[in-house]
Amino acid sequence: MMHNKKGMRLAVLGVKGVFMEMSEYIANQTISPTTP
Repeated sequence: MMHNKKGMRLAVLGVKGVFMEMSEYIANQTISPTTP
């Protein structure tokens, strides 16, 4: 049970990290699309 909980928390953290990276990337694209 503890192992499963830890795995779930790690998965949630991973999804959060990916979502944050994607939103940051999209924000950068929309704010300054001309800058490389």
